[in-house]
Amino acid sequence: MFGPRVSLKDRSEVYRLGDRAAVLTQVGQGGLVASVVEQSGQRYMIEAILRSLEQELMDNSCSEYTFLTEFFNVRGDHANALFMSIFDAALEAATKFVTEFLESTYDAVGVLICIRLNHLHQRLMQQRRVPCLDPHLNEMALLLWPKYGWPAGGGPAGWPSR
Repeated sequence: MFGPRVSLKDRSEVYRLGDRAAVLTQVGQGGLVASVVEQSGQRYMIEAILRSLEQELMDNSCSEYTFLTEFFNVRGDHANALFMSIFDAALEAATKFVTEFLESTYDAVGVLICIRLNHLHQRLMQQRRVPCLDPHLNEMALLLWPKYGWPAGGGPAGWPSR
């Protein structure tokens, strides 16, 4: 009635990582270029898209935040407020994208990889000593964790803490 039924020969393949975990080694590298992706016609898993999105946000945020602090000679809360007045719309769009994806997905492996990516991105921003994306990355964690029924920002016992 609803079309042909898809039969899985090996149901254990649903949870197989394959090369999906390779995206974790690409943290800090450049993101996907939209025109190249469109021309290639290749499809990307959510973790590759999220890594690329957050990588571009991190790179542009670091440049902009550094410029703002040096040009306007502001620090701390004043620098963060100035940064947010510029980047607020972009961060809201990224949050909306992740929220809409999470509402419709059952890809447990992809979401778990995204949680790990978000954690790695938080560490990278701490290493760069640029705090402007802390609220955004924390919000991403608060969106991702509850998909597993775990408390927001938490995880199973033994999971690396922030």
